[in-house]
Amino acid sequence: MRKIIFGTAVTVFFVFLFAHIKSTAQSTLLDLSALRELGENSGRTVKSKFPALNNSQAPVNPIQITLPLAQLLREDRLCEIIRERRSTKETVLALLEAPDIYRNAPEEDQVIGILFGKDSPMSVNPDSQNVSSETLEFYNALLYSGLLYGVFSQQFDLDRSNQLLMGLSRRNNGNGAFAYFDAAVLEKGSAPRPELKQKFLDAFSKPIFNTYYTSIGRRLREKGLANASYFLISIELASSMPVPNYDISYRLLKTFLHENESDFNQQAIAFAQRLMQPGLDAQGKGELYSWSALEYALGVNIMKDAWKGAYPEKPLPEMKTYRDVMGQVPMDQEFISALDGLNAGVCNRDKLDQIFPKEMNRLLKLFRQLK
Repeated sequence: MRKIIFGTAVTVFFVFLFAHIKSTAQSTLLDLSALRELGENSGRTVKSKFPALNNSQAPVNPIQITLPLAQLLREDRLCEIIRERRSTKETVLALLEAPDIYRNAPEEDQVIGILFGKDSPMSVNPDSQNVSSETLEFYNALLYSGLLYGVFSQQFDLDRSNQLLMGLSRRNNGNGAFAYFDAAVLEKGSAPRPELKQKFLDAFSKPIFNTYYTSIGRRLREKGLANASYFLISIELASSMPVPNYDISYRLLKTFLHENESDFNQQAIAFAQRLMQPGLDAQGKGELYSWSALEYALGVNIMKDAWKGAYPEKPLPEMKTYRDVMGQVPMDQEFISALDGLNAGVCNRDKLDQIFPKEMNRLLKLFRQLK
């Protein structure tokens, strides 16, 4: 099974690839191993049909005079951009200079600049930044506890991770993501099982589950609306974002669900339904912007594990798989063909000028619908 970077499925390109690659899966519902695979592929630079922009192995001509990426983007010199290989830092900073077509969000841009501020996949250290941001604190907590796919940090500090998540819970008491991930942090620290179970009950009781992942991805794609070159760069960056590791907390939660305690499992089912509902409401549109396929898949798994203990006399209701949900978005073969050509080193600018405006207008329309 060929793997790709998962993250921008709202573009028909990634929807097509995702559906094609996952069509060989054995089960009708996403199992734990597939959930782990989705997460691992989200935060890892692996082979894809899209040209990577930060491949240090690319051949370099020492005689060639290379213009700054920001200038190439402003002048929309797409064919030159795809031949170059640049660091994540340079790419992000150049993208953030794009003029705002849809909305102006300088605070979000500042956060993204910090998140991707170094050449490593992600640089998160709000302790040394004079910026107040829940997003930064949350990702820093995950970094300290090793709960980010695709990021290998030497800043391992479970106590600090727990402190950050507890502080976020106090300030934003309606977000269940903090307690959900804190359960994994506490398990790593050998906390007693009653304390771990209470963390899940806390997560179940919250009305929302927000990991900020979709808002970051949405902002990256918004910055790509200025021209075809920005659009290309925004796809690359959004598809290589490190993502939270949901798996450790899920495996722990599963042990409690298999105790078949009716009330606990019923609360878990309600929690699972909240994870799935955004994708169902969006009918597959706006993955990474208004809903997360990873969280939808997590909800499906929790429903399967919790159902028997909650409702032993009732059959498990039929649920759409994440493939079913994402498959509701139509594919654009012309766009896919154009990106295939770019990956093969074929840059037909006249053809691209016909295709990219349609895709950018489609994305802009989607953003307006998701308000």
